[in-house]
Amino acid sequence: MRLPCGTSECVIAVGETMVKRNNERRRTLVVIVIPEVLLMVVALAFVWIGVSRGIAPLARLSEQIRMRSPTDLLPFDSKEVLQEASGIVAELNSLFERVNEASANQKRFTANAAHQLRTPLAVVRTHLELALTQSASPELKGRLALARAATLRSSRLTNQLLTLARVEPSGLAPMSAESVDLRTVTEGLANGWFTTHSSAVSTSASSFRRCQSEAKPSCWVKP
Repeated sequence: MRLPCGTSECVIAVGETMVKRNNERRRTLVVIVIPEVLLMVVALAFVWIGVSRGIAPLARLSEQIRMRSPTDLLPFDSKEVLQEASGIVAELNSLFERVNEASANQKRFTANAAHQLRTPLAVVRTHLELALTQSASPELKGRLALARAATLRSSRLTNQLLTLARVEPSGLAPMSAESVDLRTVTEGLANGWFTTHSSAVSTSASSFRRCQSEAKPSCWVKP
């Protein structure tokens, strides 16, 4: 600082040592910066604890859902979750109730279908077997044998479908692919149909033509 001093100027210089300045810097760091950092760490810790406790019920609910089997449809306890998530739990319980009701309806239908399908097929098979023993015509016996075979296939298919409907999802074994000779299956079906309807084919043979099969040209199709 320059001040008039008579006919000249006086220069006033003010300063401090580097030691004092460094001490002041350290004091500022200790008094202001470090407490603020510690306060921030404590605040973050409280936030983390609060959030962890808040989502703990949701984490337990998620674990319960993950550990449940496909057939376990018991309702969840809505008291164990937050009020904000109680609506989700209520909707899940409502869904489980509807699925239980649908499953019960399906089981009732399966039990009714078992009686309604198996009994008529068994009666038809019995009559066909009786007719086979009493018939003297070879042609009629052939047709009755085909009808009995078709009835047996229908009974077997019905039993398989009913068994599949009764099997619980958790009891299903992993399915494996299996190769099928489609030519053999198709020719068997076509030959069975042709044998059953041989009279109709013979009266209108012009409307049928034989398949061009390299191995067994024995099936007939209607163009």
